[in-house]
Amino acid sequence: MAVAQIGTTTSFVADTIIDPVPMNANFTIHKDAFNSLVTGSNELAGGITVGGALTVASGGLTVTAGGITITAGGLDLTTDNITNVGTIGATGN
Repeated sequence: MAVAQIGTTTSFVADTIIDPVPMNANFTIHKDAFNSLVTGSNELAGGITVGGALTVASGGLTVTAGGITITAGGLDLTTDNITNVGTIGATGN
């Protein structure tokens, strides 16, 4: 799912009174963009696509449904082991 870009917000000039109308419009633009990205369950709508490397610094990676699909590049485990493994298919085990 593509999320709409925020676009243009109103800027303000120093030493002037901030008009609440454009200020509130700025807040609404950011609120709507954020709410379209994050669901009520604190999940990112439509998942995540990472163009470069993905590093999980702490806490690990938990997949609750759907599994993990690797389309290219393979899987490199350099530090830890795989535990609680169910069935591994005939290829790649």
